[in-house]
This record gives sequence, C-alpha cells and structure tokens, in this order.
Amino acid sequence: MTDNIFMISDASYSSYTKCAGLGVIDLHTNKKYSSSVCDIKDSYLAEYRALLLSVRIAIENSYDNVVFVYDNKALDLETLNVWLVDKISSYQFLWLKRAFVDSADKLARKARSLHEQLLLNKAPSLMIDEDNILKVFKLYSKRKIISAFMHIATHDELIILRAYQNNKEYPSMLVNDSSMDFYSDIYHLLSSKKGKKSFFKFIDRAYAKTIDMKKFLILKSDDYYIKIIQEIIQKLSDTNASKVRNKSVALNPMHQVNKKMDKNTVLSTIKKYSIKQMLAFCEVIGSENDKKLLHGYFNALKVEKYIIDNNGLELFMFVHSLLPKARKKNFYLFINKRLPKKKSRVEFDKTNQEGFEVSILKKILKQRC
Repeated sequence: MTDNIFMISDASYSSYTKCAGLGVIDLHTNKKYSSSVCDIKDSYLAEYRALLLSVRIAIENSYDNVVFVYDNKALDLETLNVWLVDKISSYQFLWLKRAFVDSADKLARKARSLHEQLLLNKAPSLMIDEDNILKVFKLYSKRKIISAFMHIATHDELIILRAYQNNKEYPSMLVNDSSMDFYSDIYHLLSSKKGKKSFFKFIDRAYAKTIDMKKFLILKSDDYYIKIIQEIIQKLSDTNASKVRNKSVALNPMHQVNKKMDKNTVLSTIKKYSIKQMLAFCEVIGSENDKKLLHGYFNALKVEKYIIDNNGLELFMFVHSLLPKARKKNFYLFINKRLPKKKSRVEFDKTNQEGFEVSILKKILKQRC
C-alpha cells in the first residue's frame, strides 16, 4: 500500500455576507486549492463544504489510502462515509487542532476576501456565478458600488460620479439626458434608502430639467443588472491584466535589450531578479523535464529523476552562475546528483566567466524572439 496521502482542509465564514472561503492543501503534490461560495447558512456548513472539496479532489486524482484532516469536531461524517463507499477503498478522517490547518485556513480567508472585495480595484473572484452575483453586489456600500460603476462610465459620467464621491454639492458639468438610465441603474443597485435618497438628490440638482420620475424609477430585470455587473467585472479583469502586463514589460530583460542596452547590463539586471522572474526568463532553452527540475528545486517539490542532456546542463550552469554566492553550493549538489557524469565544483564555477554567460544569454534571447 502507498504511504498516506494527507489532504488538509478548512473554511473561513462571514455571518454578515454569508460568504465562505474554502481552502484545501494536497500534501502529496503540494498543490493548493481554494474556492468561494455565498448563501451559506452557517460556519458548520462552510466547514463541511471545505472537507467535501478535499474529498472530491482526492477522488478526481484517484487517490487511495487518504487521510482527510479538518479542525471542526462537530462535523457529522456519516453522510460522507456513505457517499465514499466504492470511491476510495482506504481512507480516514482526522481531527486536529486549528493550528495544524493554518495554511488551509489562510487559503480559505483569502478566497472569501476576494469574493467579498469584488468591487475593489482587484481582479474579481471567478467563483461568483449568476445565482449569487447580484446579491453579493448589493451587499457593498454606496461608495464601493459607485466606484464600481466608474469602470464603465463615460468621461462625462465619471466627472459626475467623482463629484458625488468627493462630496461636492455641484459637479463641474450638467447631467446629460443620455446618461439617465446609467444613473437610474446605480440608484436601483444601492441597498440603503438613505444612500438612494442622497444619490437621487445629487443627480436631480445637476440636471437642467426635471427628472422623469416614472422612467427613472422603473426597476429592470435581474438579468439586466447581472449583465451590468459582469461588464464591470470584465473591466476590472482587463485593468488588472493590463497592469500585470505593463509591470512584466518594465521588469523584462527582453524589453531592455530591445532598447539596445549592453548584454552585460542585462546580465546584471537578471541577477537582481527574484528566483521566479529569473526562471521565467531562462527556462525557454530547457526541455519540459528541465523546467520541472528547476521549479521542483526552488519550490521544494519532489521531481522524477532523469538524465540531463547537454542543453539542460547549459541551462543549469547558467542558472548556477546567476545565483547569489550563498545559494550556489546547494544548487550545484542538487544538479550534480542528476548528471550522467559528475562535474567538479570548479567546472561549474568556470561558467561564471563572462564569455559563457553572454553566449547562453544570446541563445535565450534568440529563443525568445
């Protein structure tokens, strides 16, 4: 029988928003899973859903001899035991104190936070669906809802909304006729009567005419408002992706090379990178096995042994040359165990010479172009 496979699960629940974050850590692969759900009745159900998620992951991975670790003694496991018949032949549920599931708890809290912070300037949680998205949206404060609408506002509408957010009695321009539906949509998605009244008074003061109340107060279908919220989410996602791309360009040595910077300057820049950034830049000249080995080493993961060929050896020597002095020895020992023919430390250290680094850099840049 294989060694025990441990699945750690926990949940984070808010009685105010009725949202729960679920976190699961698979210690066999070191993979982390998280999701979020709303309309959860209580923390007990949230904890049960987290445990159920870990069970589902184990089944999907065809695991056997599994230990499901959780921290809520009150959970009734009878239903789960019945459901697991013929799905996993050997398993057990293990209750441990909260401290032992802390990592899963952090995942769960983050998942719930992302779900609840839909309207902040962050990428929204992808777990929100049409069944709860409208309810979640309406839970937010007036300020957050209006901030969300700013992402889909026209230039003139943005001026109006900013004036309102900044507590200005009158905006620098009048409300446009063509935007009345836009302001009506905001009005109907505000939950607070006080907030609705305040927003309506502001729009009314900034409108040159008399508002057509009958038209303004028409409540549209849930589907209509859901589409608006989805448009906001898409805008938030696009904005976030754009920021990531811009940051990536700013940090990418390729961007600097395109500006005809000296290759030695590029090398010195790469050496200041985080390990993650450095690997992303270098690994293009490696095979899939080479990449797995690199990521396995730097993430402390178990990787299968394989014979490193000459191309792989060049990659590992180059990475070794870029590492700070304190990290070179352990990396050399790790790689040397996996070589068909062992190399001395001196042979690895020779690669720190400028000629080798520049030649490999050219190879990487050629591959990336």
